[in-house]
Amino acid sequence: MREAINTEEASKCFAADPEAPIKCVARKTVRKVCQSLEEAEAFFDYMSKPAPATNEIFRFFHCGLCVKEKPKELSPREWAQLEVGWTLHGLQIWCKRHECNVCHIDFQGHQHPANLEIFQRNDLGL
Repeated sequence: MREAINTEEASKCFAADPEAPIKCVARKTVRKVCQSLEEAEAFFDYMSKPAPATNEIFRFFHCGLCVKEKPKELSPREWAQLEVGWTLHGLQIWCKRHECNVCHIDFQGHQHPANLEIFQRNDLGL
């Protein structure tokens, strides 16, 4: 399970001096995602909980070429042709339509919490 980060550490993420030593690994992520200390606290509270098995996506990945070619009558979800899977480095999102990389996340050898609930269901025969 992810560790919660305390309010004092979250406050440091919003320090006036951007060159200050990084004491929290999430500093850059917090600055991109959160607009205030209150949002950062909510973010850290959320991140301290186990990964949910519900659709919690708030920013989607799309192939840039697919977005340009998408017919107006279709949503990006209907038009998407993405494959997502594990690699030796981490997790990769691949566009099947254009045979190109959309995103490849390198975990640098670290393991992260994951919700693999579907693999644990007995009725799937896995």
